[in-house]
Amino acid sequence: MERANLIISILLFCFAAFVLILALNLPEPPDLGTGMLGPEFFPLVLVGLLVLLTGILLAGQMREWKRNGRKSGEEEWLPRGEAFQRIAFVLGGLLLYIILLGVLGYIAATAIFLAVLIRALERYRMTLILTVGLFAAIGLWAVFGWWIKVPLPKGPWGF
Repeated sequence: MERANLIISILLFCFAAFVLILALNLPEPPDLGTGMLGPEFFPLVLVGLLVLLTGILLAGQMREWKRNGRKSGEEEWLPRGEAFQRIAFVLGGLLLYIILLGVLGYIAATAIFLAVLIRALERYRMTLILTVGLFAAIGLWAVFGWWIKVPLPKGPWGF
């Protein structure tokens, strides 16, 4: 895992820098009063957490190298077999989810993505999986559409 930890740490730091740039360039709403949090607040909190946790991962790996000596080339850094298939399925599912967002809308695509992901990775009964997908759709609509009124990509059904 040494090489994998180093690679993922570098990628996560780059991703955090990208999100930081995007968050700092978010436009300020004209009616934002003094003392109010702007639209960049939540992304900046997430960037801070990402940098902190990635730093902990990197520091732990450096400490491990210092304790045991750096042994390069002795390990595999990609999983094999079923673990690799699961990772490939999740990444492929995420790509398909991104494509379906524009077609089905956020709520429907997310509910379907969750149901398919749960079915593929954990073999639960179909009734439970459909219930989770339905409650995910209702919960997403309640939080984003009704409570905080954030416009989300809509599908052909209007949600």
